[in-house]
Amino acid sequence: MFSKLRPADWLTALGTALLFGATFKPWFEMPGLADLRRIAPDAEAIGGAFEGGQLNVWDLSVTRWFVYAAVIFNAWMLIAAVFGETPHWAIVFNTPALFFSFLASFGLVLRLIHPPADASALTFYGFAVAGGLIMLSGSAWALRDESTPEGFLHSPPPEHIKLDS
Repeated sequence: MFSKLRPADWLTALGTALLFGATFKPWFEMPGLADLRRIAPDAEAIGGAFEGGQLNVWDLSVTRWFVYAAVIFNAWMLIAAVFGETPHWAIVFNTPALFFSFLASFGLVLRLIHPPADASALTFYGFAVAGGLIMLSGSAWALRDESTPEGFLHSPPPEHIKLDS
C-alpha cells in the first residue's frame, strides 16, 4: 500500500505531520503584567489587568487558514496516492497543495521574522516553520517528479501505427 509513495510524498508527509502536530501547541509566549512591572515599575496599567498568555495558530490572522488548507490538501494528496489505482487524483490535489503550502510557509516565515510585539517564540513554532518548509519542498518535488511508482496501474504501451504516405 505505501509502495505507491515516492520520496517526495514521504517528505510531504513528514512536513504535513510536523506542521499539523505543531498547531496544537503554543507558538508564542506573551509577557504578563508582572513581567511588565519588572521592566517598568512606575508604568501605569491602563485598560484592566493583562495576564499574558500564549499564542498559537489561531492568532496568525489569515495565515491560519492557509496553514490548515495546506495541511488538508497535502493530506488528501497522500491519501489519494496511497488508495488510488492511478496517480491522477494525487496530481489533482498536489496543485492546490503546493499553492497553499507556499502561502502557509510564507506566512510562517514572515511571522518568524516579525513576531507579535513583546512575544517570544516557543520551540513548537520552530517545528511549525520547519514543517511548513518541509511540506512546501515535498509538494514542489512531488509536482515536479514525473515517475510512477510500482503500485499504480500503468497505461498500456502506445501502439505504433504506420501511416502510408
